[in-house]
Amino acid sequence: MDEWQQLNERQQTYLRAIFVQDQAQESNERLRAAMDQRTRPADEWRWVLYANTEYGHTPLKQALKDAGMVDPGTGSTFKALEERGYLLVHSEGATSHRRSELIVNVRLTTKGRRLVRKAQDIKTPARLPTGTLREWHWRALCRGYVRGEEGMGYDKDEQDGFGYVSWKTCLRLRDYRTHGEEKPLIGEKRFPGERTSPVGGYAFKQDYEARLCITDFGKQYYRENWQRYRDLYPTVNAPAPGDLRCEEQQNLEQEDQVSQPGEQPLSQQEEAPSPRHAGGRPRKDRVRVNIKLTPRLQQLTENIDRSQLIIDVLNTHFGITEERAHN
Repeated sequence: MDEWQQLNERQQTYLRAIFVQDQAQESNERLRAAMDQRTRPADEWRWVLYANTEYGHTPLKQALKDAGMVDPGTGSTFKALEERGYLLVHSEGATSHRRSELIVNVRLTTKGRRLVRKAQDIKTPARLPTGTLREWHWRALCRGYVRGEEGMGYDKDEQDGFGYVSWKTCLRLRDYRTHGEEKPLIGEKRFPGERTSPVGGYAFKQDYEARLCITDFGKQYYRENWQRYRDLYPTVNAPAPGDLRCEEQQNLEQEDQVSQPGEQPLSQQEEAPSPRHAGGRPRKDRVRVNIKLTPRLQQLTENIDRSQLIIDVLNTHFGITEERAHN
């Protein structure tokens, strides 16, 4: 005979009713943690209240009453389940009077929760793999990704700044580890500029502004894991990596010119015999340009020398002619 069958019907009913309330409180706690962006110890929210209230019975007591099992034997049932290691029970008087009504709180142990799940064939929720970001951490990383090099400021009233997430969340992203190695997803950067910061009721000026910016590894992590987190947390506003033009521009590292597909970078080509490039300007005064063609433009310019086209467009924009360039 297994453990569940060793319990009588009354004890089984009590465990099932407590389990229902336990799972309801667990669901509420996950929602609260997602909104407040912080977790609490289980001891603060696992306890289930069994008592009368000003507006009637608590959900647990009402469930047992509906089952016809609220009577003088309730205390003995709680005690029997506690002795078997399925429950923790805490009782205290509602007032200091010796005849005061008892307020009872019960809490399922891991053993008790496992027993009910097994008896009712309820599968244990799959645990997230080690290193997986919680919803609020992913939301913060998305904000850092969208902000890019501008970063998130420390001003609490800044709409897109540090006030968007909690400091504890930032620490999780800053101290992120994978395979035992520190791999920060965000980090602090200093930007030039004078800023007044209130500390301890006093204000002081500093000649820089500190902001939290997504790291290179953070960008890589976002790109590689976007679909997985999209499936995990579909309500989080997480733009697809290819949707951010600024992100694409940040990843372009072109040295001196825009190369066509299959063309070697200028640094790997033979040095041009002429001291001037096709635009007519001295090479020492060359302009570095990072350009990313959209799929539509790539299609339209498929049979065109794109490098020369871009140079012509820039010369036209700045009013540079061959005669003017040679002068």
